[in-house]
Amino acid sequence: MNMRAIEFDFGKAGFPEKTIRETAGRLGKRIAELRTVVAERDYSSPAASLILPQEKKFAAESKNLAPRYRDSSTIIVVGIGGSNLGTMAVQEAVLGKYANLLGKKRIFYADTVDADSFRAITELAKKSEGNVLINAISKSGTTTETNANFNALTCALGEKASVIVTGDAGSKTLAEAEKNGYDTLTVPPAVGGRYSVFSNVGLFPLAAMGVNISALLEGATDAVDGCLEESTESPAAVIAALVYLHWKKGIRIHNQFLFSNDLESTGKWYRQLMAESIGKKGNGVTPTVSIGTTDLHSMAQLYFNTKSIFHRMVRVKKWKNANTPEGRKLKTIMGILADSAEEAFANRRKPFIKLALKDKSEYAIGQLLQLEMIEMMLLAKLMGVNPFGQPDVERYKKIARKKLGGGN
Repeated sequence: MNMRAIEFDFGKAGFPEKTIRETAGRLGKRIAELRTVVAERDYSSPAASLILPQEKKFAAESKNLAPRYRDSSTIIVVGIGGSNLGTMAVQEAVLGKYANLLGKKRIFYADTVDADSFRAITELAKKSEGNVLINAISKSGTTTETNANFNALTCALGEKASVIVTGDAGSKTLAEAEKNGYDTLTVPPAVGGRYSVFSNVGLFPLAAMGVNISALLEGATDAVDGCLEESTESPAAVIAALVYLHWKKGIRIHNQFLFSNDLESTGKWYRQLMAESIGKKGNGVTPTVSIGTTDLHSMAQLYFNTKSIFHRMVRVKKWKNANTPEGRKLKTIMGILADSAEEAFANRRKPFIKLALKDKSEYAIGQLLQLEMIEMMLLAKLMGVNPFGQPDVERYKKIARKKLGGGN
């Protein structure tokens, strides 16, 4: 059941293998449906994101456009939720959380409308020696935060900034962008934001940062192939089955315990993926994110004394800095501490699964994110909810639009 870049261990998951496989086996029909979407390239399906890893069109568009902006020393991604979390997850995992301090390019994310953050971003962008690239991303074109940040940034930076707008094909957003002379990139309309990282939403800014998007998509492609096989052998189906079994048992919190600082944003990306996909019909699973070993010193006391959490322990086998004496020593200590945490959890009968990433390469991260997107589509089937759309999010948006004078 292991994948090329990810090893799995379900031995301490809290259920007998027979129960796990029987539950995963219920997903055979749904997996066949998803395979059909891929085989027929059905872009009208809400599961159309599964086609993206093998789609050459969007990768080519992003690769061809990125070199035009190679002189940009600052990249500002303007978007929120699914429009930026996937990009941030890949960037930090592959390039590292300190890439802005160590690399030649600075990457900023203008998501929430925080006046102080906006000021810091604009001041840093103005001081940059090279050009500034603004990539505004909005499928609907009506996201309040994105529109506000975009308008403020283009006003503040003026001619220093180049602009690319990414949105749904045929949308008013792209029509207005083209009218203003901006470069544009399209997203398949049926692909929801939290499933869009392998479209131009993620591919262009990542390519502009220097991430190898071909390797990213190769990892995702292999995950599609590996997870849409026989349901009892699909790691996505088995993980979905375990989350579901714990949910049925009343364990409604799923904690990602990530033993790498650089993976924190993959956890935050997964948090949105699970919350918006599964939190429906008055039910859901609450996703949380912990960083090892930091949160062994902040949250472990609670984790050892509650029965409401099912953990996903994620570690990295090959570290970038493992070739130095200091790096080798820290890698060894991290491994021992992760092993110790798992042993302590097992001793207290706290259920968990283990994922071991080969490394933090583009291939491995592409495989991880695609695995988790398929997992969510399958978990939704078991829970009887639609994994696409987030209708209740519109509740606050409608109120906000009225207060801002935008009507309904």
